[in-house]
Amino acid sequence: MPRCVLAALCCVSLCMCSIWSANFTSPYPQVDSRFGNQVAVSGAWAVVQASYATRSDTDDTRTGAAFMYHQNQDGVWEYDCRLPVSDTTATDIGFTVAIDGDWAGVGVHFNNTYNSAVYLYHLINGVWTKADTINSPGPAEIFGQSLAMGGGVLVVGFPNYDYDSGEALVYRLSSDRYRREGTLKGKDIGFPTGNGDNVAVSADGTWVVMGSDSNGQVNVYDYAPSGGRVKWTHTGTLPGVRCYEETTLCITADGATVGVGCHTWSNPVDYAGHVQMYRQDGEGTFSLVQTLDGGNKYYSTYAYSVDISSDGQRLAVGATMGNSVYVYTLGTDGLYTLADTESADYNTALGNSVAFGGVDGDVLLGGVPEVNDYAGLVGVFDLTLL
Repeated sequence: MPRCVLAALCCVSLCMCSIWSANFTSPYPQVDSRFGNQVAVSGAWAVVQASYATRSDTDDTRTGAAFMYHQNQDGVWEYDCRLPVSDTTATDIGFTVAIDGDWAGVGVHFNNTYNSAVYLYHLINGVWTKADTINSPGPAEIFGQSLAMGGGVLVVGFPNYDYDSGEALVYRLSSDRYRREGTLKGKDIGFPTGNGDNVAVSADGTWVVMGSDSNGQVNVYDYAPSGGRVKWTHTGTLPGVRCYEETTLCITADGATVGVGCHTWSNPVDYAGHVQMYRQDGEGTFSLVQTLDGGNKYYSTYAYSVDISSDGQRLAVGATMGNSVYVYTLGTDGLYTLADTESADYNTALGNSVAFGGVDGDVLLGGVPEVNDYAGLVGVFDLTLL
């Protein structure tokens, strides 16, 4: 399998030895801004967070920022805009990001506290415009700790709700506005389960998976309108999840395959990490079909980030402490096989975030937020080279 090792001194240049085909950086490169900390992609659009970017050229307050990039007809990712934020109390802008077509969601905190909200942006006549704010139902609940968008559905997790019991709220796009549609609670409710620490939604907007940050439970929900009323049904809990905190989740467009990452999994060595793959049968029951790891490397935090292509043919896993991204392809036997490993120099945090996308769905973006004195960049991986 191909392997690419990128030295720190050349991280802003192209790596031509494998599928790492290009990079792009912040339009305002800054030391310690951590551009690429979060990345989300939908088709030709990508939203990228720089967690410690300054508020502006004239205000050096480290508020964070979210930037939009667009893939042009030549396949090059070009800077489009910085998403506007008018509230001067907003901090940690983009601590979570999501995108679905011409809508993007950005999590923000206020005054460096756990008080938070989700800003929604809409692409109108070629311009990304702030369209709405969804405020937290209560204070200090980290509303927006996780975000997912797909099929006109927005899922917002807030694990600190109700004394850390946690839950997720579901919104559906209607008449150019996301309207609240349902509340997702875990199978086990109580202190401290942290439901909503991570969420994922299928691209068709009919399936949601929600993880917990303290008991490793991953719950599955199905969109089932009934009698003229919308209903999200808890269809089950994924069996045999081996993770007790901080799961990462991904789901295919049709909800048939779910990946559950656990970068804190410490067997056989500390923070080796693994990904468990689940597949749904024709009756909505999920079964564990495969467990993947990055070679059980000490403190690699394999599965710090995970993403799966909409058709389920490719899986990407980031190991941020191992400074690596692993790309898998689905075989005819229904199992994933490692096709490529991309690595960067020590302490660059390649794999902090991964996201599939591109006009033709043949691109993987990977955040490298700690390279170049923490200025950061995003690596572009050309999947046609696999």
